[in-house]
Amino acid sequence: MYWGDPERHRLGRLNLLKARTAVVRLSLEKLGCGDEVIAGRCCNRLFIINRQVIKLFPECLKILSFNW
Repeated sequence: MYWGDPERHRLGRLNLLKARTAVVRLSLEKLGCGDEVIAGRCCNRLFIINRQVIKLFPECLKILSFNW
């Protein structure tokens, strides 16, 4: 598991795109394809899809801006 290693976790948080690409590459390696270019393309596509489908609930901004 990628994030289970404390040092890799620390370093991964410094560059999330690189970490995500590494996670995808490691997953692809398990399927017999550890190509860095393909992993990068998968990450880019996933990022685009996430931006299109993940939306905040309407009340989130109101809650997040609440003055505690």
